[in-house]
Amino acid sequence: MKSKDIRRDELTNRLSSFLWKEGKLNIKKVSGIKAHVLLMETQNNQKYILKRHKNREVLLQQWDFFKSIHNEFVIPFHPFPNGREFLSYRNNYFTIAPYTEGEKLNYKSAEDRKAAVYTIKNFHREARNIYLKRPVTRKHFLVKWHDRLLAFKQTEDLFYKHGFDFLFKDIVQTTAFQLQLLSQFPWKLLENRAQRNGTWVHGDVASHNLIQTAKQTFIIDFDLLHCTAQIYDFIQLGQRFLPYEKWEIEELTKYNMIPENQQKMWAYAVAVPSDIIREWLHFLNKKPADVSKYLTSLDQEWTYRQYFFKSIRKVLN
Repeated sequence: MKSKDIRRDELTNRLSSFLWKEGKLNIKKVSGIKAHVLLMETQNNQKYILKRHKNREVLLQQWDFFKSIHNEFVIPFHPFPNGREFLSYRNNYFTIAPYTEGEKLNYKSAEDRKAAVYTIKNFHREARNIYLKRPVTRKHFLVKWHDRLLAFKQTEDLFYKHGFDFLFKDIVQTTAFQLQLLSQFPWKLLENRAQRNGTWVHGDVASHNLIQTAKQTFIIDFDLLHCTAQIYDFIQLGQRFLPYEKWEIEELTKYNMIPENQQKMWAYAVAVPSDIIREWLHFLNKKPADVSKYLTSLDQEWTYRQYFFKSIRKVLN
């Protein structure tokens, strides 16, 4: 047996021992999904997702939320067999959730895009009048996007090094301009109303957080759960749909994600290229080798995004 396999077996045995001792969860098989997510199969053939958390307050908020919402589209945490809601070990916290057999959505598929809108709308319908004792305070998305732009500016040298200085300047100028346009809308009013009404958003509507089974689509991973205006989930969703909707605002509006009286602010928010900046920063965090190839692709995507800006002005002005 290779030393790598031996180390894996040792880790599995230690984890199984920990889960039995602290949670009375009797494991016979462990499979990796992500670095912090494992699929566990018990001795009585039940399957659970084990997740490791770093932030205790975020974890507690999720537990409180799951106790307050009863929604068929949500996959909540489940107590360990001994009744404990989570286990602790060296500033790490572990939860389990029932394993659901299914496939992640793929936003390239029109049917999957429709399923995402339908599922999130149903989740939003139930994620109201929920008031938690310890809600996690999060930055307003506009503040977060400003911070993201500042981080992006720190990468200027990479653009110049690979001959994409004009792309860098254009992204910075356009983002700053779009953020300024966005600031004219009453976001604070919407946020205050959301907090009064106890309305919540999922916070990360990436396709991998929606699992489709033979019967329906479920939402998972509520780490970015937030009490705020529900338009925010649909701003994210609009940005994620854009490449598959011909970069046309008219195509996006066909999904009827938001009320008509919020359509203009939603469209201008979707236009902010915060998603492009986010993906660039994620890319750099992986310490990549081929930056030039990524920037070549980004340059092409930016051409499409500019077309989207024009489509917005054509429809909304």
